[in-house]
Parts: sequence; C-alpha cells; structure tokens
Amino acid sequence: MYFKNEKGFNNLISGNNVINLGKGSQGECYYDAKTGNVYKKIHWYEEENIANYSKDEILQFKDINTKSYYFPIDVIMVGNKISGIVTKYACGRNLFDYSPFYIKLDKFIEDIGIVYDSIDEISYNGIASYDVAYNIVYCSENGFGIIDTLEYSQTGRDITDLIIHNRYKFNYAIRKFLIDGIFDEFIKDNYELMDLYRNKNISMIEFLSIFKCYL
Repeated sequence: MYFKNEKGFNNLISGNNVINLGKGSQGECYYDAKTGNVYKKIHWYEEENIANYSKDEILQFKDINTKSYYFPIDVIMVGNKISGIVTKYACGRNLFDYSPFYIKLDKFIEDIGIVYDSIDEISYNGIASYDVAYNIVYCSENGFGIIDTLEYSQTGRDITDLIIHNRYKFNYAIRKFLIDGIFDEFIKDNYELMDLYRNKNISMIEFLSIFKCYL
C-alpha cells in the first residue's frame, strides 16, 4: 500500500468506512469496514528504528494462515518510508477488558483448543511468539485473536521446545486473566489444582477442565 505523502494516508483513514480503534504502545489502528483490514500507523520513536525493519522481514509470515494469529499482510509506504502495516481485523475486545465471571467456561476452553492448534501451526513453521499476553482480543462468538505480531521471529529451535515456548506465552495470559488475584486461595486450598498450577507446561484445557469440576 503506497502513498506519495502523509496526506494520502490521512485521506484514507478519514473515510466514512474507516473507524479509529485507538492507540497502543506501537502506534494507532484504523479499521476499514469495506475491506475488513486494519491499518496500523506505527509510531517510530527513534528515526533509526525504521532501519530495523525491511518490507520482506515484516511480511515474512504473511502466508501463514491460522485462526488465531494475525500477521501483517501488507506494509504502508509513505514515500520511501515504511510507516505502518496492514492486517486482517480480529473481532473482539482486549482479553483483560472482560470480567472472568461473565465468560462461558466451556466455550472458553474450546477456544483455547483452537489457539493451541494455531500454536502448533506457527511452531511447525519455526515461528517464535513474543509479547503475547497483552495483545489478545476475545469475544465469545469468534474466540481469540492474537495481534501485534510484528516482532515475532524465525527460529531453529527444536519443535517440541518451541511449542512449549509459544504455549507458555499464551498460557501466562490465561492464568493472569482467569486465576491470578481471583482464585488464588481457592487453588492453594486444593492439592490437585495447586499441583497442576505449579506445572508451567500444563495444558490450560486440562487445568481448566479440572478447575471447573471443583467450582
């Protein structure tokens, strides 16, 4: 996606079909209802940071299609400068904007299974995830979407180890959202749950299925 100057991009995002989704640590996002894409204008805080990314590097995972991870599918060029990225829209709100008491646990567990399938897929493609916990959107109808994948990297790690790594990044968010600060004492008082909770490699499907039985 190329624009001769900043005005061209501003004209795009000011269109009637484009909605401002808000700002994050890396930049500002806009949803194009006509195309179903999100345009993320990246805020390069230091000019030299631009040199850290090439178009090929940004788009290296664009052909990896999963139900959970949203990789860049295009770059936004303003003149000769990379100014942003394009991704598909992930429907939902930030996971931590939900109250854990209002989720449907059976559906939540099912949606975790879909993420695990996606984790297997990116892992078999040699992709290591990064900064997952606060880049998860969720809705009960569409499940999880993991966004802001710009800094993911290609790695030669052993596949089993990589799956564990990628699962841990996601599992950490689920623990923090659903357990930590809410059910800490409940889990501490139950030997089986506490033993499972201490195992950082445990499947959250297994853990939450047992957790549900004790509720």
